[in-house]
Amino acid sequence: MEVRTAQYHADKRVHRSEARRILLIGAVSIVTALTVAACGGEEATPMPVPTNTPVPTNTPMPTNTPARPTATPTPVPPTATAVPPTAIPTLAPVPTPTPTAVPTKTPVPPTATPVPPTATPTPVPTATTVPAATPTAVPTVPPLRNLPPADAQSVRPHRFFGTVRIGGQIAPSGTVVSAVVDNQTVAQFTVTGTNPINSSAAPGFYFVDVLPASGQAFDGKTVTFFVGNTRAAQTGIWSNGGVSIPALDLSV
Repeated sequence: MEVRTAQYHADKRVHRSEARRILLIGAVSIVTALTVAACGGEEATPMPVPTNTPVPTNTPMPTNTPARPTATPTPVPPTATAVPPTAIPTLAPVPTPTPTAVPTKTPVPPTATPVPPTATPTPVPTATTVPAATPTAVPTVPPLRNLPPADAQSVRPHRFFGTVRIGGQIAPSGTVVSAVVDNQTVAQFTVTGTNPINSSAAPGFYFVDVLPASGQAFDGKTVTFFVGNTRAAQTGIWSNGGVSIPALDLSV
């Protein structure tokens, strides 16, 4: 098929070249004739007109020209190259995932709302009636009694003497000391700072002669002493004709 196509195109080119040549010869002849006529009528020597070369008839293209047999390539025996077998990777076993233990939520007990403690009422102490304290009778110096003359032969006075101190200090002059028997003041002395017995200076000195009245008996009775209106801590025991030796110092 390819050979027929090439032959057809070659013939077509030949016909075209011949036609151009004939046209060129005719054109030249016409130009020559015109030139002769222009030059004076000289008879021009006719130029031989070439005989038309018969145009070759198109050679019919052969029908069904058997195509050239296609060369059958000689089979080249393939060189057997030993191809190493491709290692098929063995699928590694996928480990079964161990299920993660989900911790069970421990129910959290609700936080108890602290209940404010009920205020315990403070017991109001019942007012206890405190019995009125019985006032301690502050001994007062009984009034000095009028002593009737005692029997000079049968009853003699008991003399008490000493130094008087108030708060640890010598009693000042003018301090009155009283002797009391049976809640009766039976003798008194005013401190002068002088011993009246011998008229010597004696700060805080006192002395009293305690004598019962006629018909009274003081034997063994307690004699209480007051310094001013305060009872002294010291006491004495009366005896007929007694004298307090050593001296009975009084303190309040």
